[in-house]
Amino acid sequence: MHPHRVNRRYVLWDTDCDLAGMPLLTVVHPEQGTVYAHRLRTVGGVVFGRVVWFQWEGSKNTIDGGKAAAELRDWVASQSDDQAAKDVQPASGIYVTLGTGSMPGADRHGPFSRANSSRTDNVEPVLSRLTSAVGSVLRATFCEDLEEWLVSGTATACDGEVRETVSCQCVPWNYMLQYPRVLPGEHGPPSHQVVVRGHMQHTAPSLSVADLHTDCMDGGGEVGTCTVFSPGSSVSSEQWTDFVVFPGREGGHGVRVRVMIPGWVCALVMPAANQLHGGVLSSPRTEAETTRPRVAQAVEALHVVTYNLRRTEEFVKDMQTKTCDEQWEHVQCLDERLRNRL
Repeated sequence: MHPHRVNRRYVLWDTDCDLAGMPLLTVVHPEQGTVYAHRLRTVGGVVFGRVVWFQWEGSKNTIDGGKAAAELRDWVASQSDDQAAKDVQPASGIYVTLGTGSMPGADRHGPFSRANSSRTDNVEPVLSRLTSAVGSVLRATFCEDLEEWLVSGTATACDGEVRETVSCQCVPWNYMLQYPRVLPGEHGPPSHQVVVRGHMQHTAPSLSVADLHTDCMDGGGEVGTCTVFSPGSSVSSEQWTDFVVFPGREGGHGVRVRVMIPGWVCALVMPAANQLHGGVLSSPRTEAETTRPRVAQAVEALHVVTYNLRRTEEFVKDMQTKTCDEQWEHVQCLDERLRNRL
C-alpha cells in the first residue's frame, strides 16, 4: 500500500501541467443523469486507465451510493478529534486505513487484519454500499473490459484457477479477504484494503493531495485498482480538483483528470503499481477568491482508495493449489477477525 518514492516527495502544480501541455479530461456542461466515460490511451493506443463520471442519483441501480457517501463523510468528520479512531498524517490530512493488510518481504506471506479491527467492521456496511454502487456503474460502462476483474457478491470456493483435486468444499478465500464485501447480487471492485482520504474544511487543501508515486504493493493485473472521488455538492475555490496519471513508472505522456466536480462522482481505475500518479495542487487564489466560510467539521476532497494487494492475490493462488484439508488447516493460523468472515 505504501507509495514508492524515487527520491523525495513531489506534487505537481496546475501550472506544471499547463507548461507541460498535459491534456485535461473533464466533463463540460454535464447533463443530469448522464454517465461520461473515457479510456486513457498511450500515443500507441494502449489503454492505461479508465475513468467514469456519474451522479449517485442518476446511476441505474437500486443502491443509494449518495447516502453511503454522506454517511462516510459524517463518520470521518465525527472522529476528527479522536486519534485512536482514525489516522492523521501531517502531510496527508485524513488517512484512515481499513480492511486486511499483507506483510511485505519475501519471507512473510499471509493476510492480517489492520489495527482497530472493530472500526474496520463497523464501517464496512457503508463502504459495501458505496463500492457496490460504483461497481454497478463500472460494469455497465466498461462491461467487456472489467467483467472478469469485478468481484461478485456471491461466495464461492471455486473461483480462480483451482487444481482438479480441490473441490468446492474448500475455503472461499476471495470472499473472506474481500474488503469491503460486495452486496449480494451486485458487483464491485476487487479490494482487500481501503484508505479513506480527505481533509477537514478548515485545514489546508494541500493536506489531502497525493504526491507523485506508484503503489508497489498493488495487484489487479493490467486493470489495477479503483479510486472513488466523491466531493459532494460543492467544491471550495481553493480546493484541488485534478489527478494525473502517467502510462509508466517513470512517467511518459500523462493525462490530467478532473476528479472533483461538484455533485458528481469520479471513479478512476488503473494499475497503480506500474504507473506514476498523484494529485495536482491548485495555484494560490487571491483573498477575494477565497471568501467561502470555513466549517471546522466539514470534510472536503473525500476519496476512497481501494487496494487489491498483490501479495494477497499470490497467497490466494497458492492456497488454491492445496487440498481442502490443507486450506482449512491454514485458516487456523489467521487472526480471529478473518476466521469469523467465513
